[in-house]
Parts: sequence; structure tokens; C-alpha cells
Amino acid sequence: VKSGQDKFYNTVLPSLQGKKVILVTNPTGIGGNPRRIQEKFKENRVNIQSLIGLEHGFLGLEEDISDTPVTIDTTFNLPIYHIYKIKSHELE
Repeated sequence: VKSGQDKFYNTVLPSLQGKKVILVTNPTGIGGNPRRIQEKFKENRVNIQSLIGLEHGFLGLEEDISDTPVTIDTTFNLPIYHIYKIKSHELE
């Protein structure tokens, strides 16, 4: 049995080669090894531009206690947009 991550890495990610993407996920989608995501995306030449954290944030760390809708993730060194903290008027 293959995990959803393995299926993504083997079928979807290669089709994104050379693209710029925004990674939308939550801590469950990251798993225990966020560096694996970086390695797989780099291996497939997919450039992550920014991150969007769903419920409980991106990695489930400081996002929940932050008062701002955007923080910088120290693992990926990219901005994380916390959609559950962004007000509709901030999207206009």
C-alpha cells in the first residue's frame, strides 16, 4: 500500500516540472519529515513560491499562536499564508 504522499511524488509532482507553485497543506500533509518535501520538489525542479497553511497552520507550530496572517517558515524559508486568519477584506 502506497501513501498519498508517495502517489503525489510519483505521479503528480513530475507533471509540474519547471513550474512555480504554492504548496497548500496542513501538518498531516507534511508528515514527520518536511525536508523530504523540499528534496522531492527540488529533484523534480518544482519551485515552491509560498506556503498556505490550512487549519492548525502549515507545520502546526507557531502558526496557531501568531496574531498575523502571514509568517515566515524557518524550515522552507518561505512566507506562510494562514488562510484561517485572513479576513475577506485583506484579499481584495
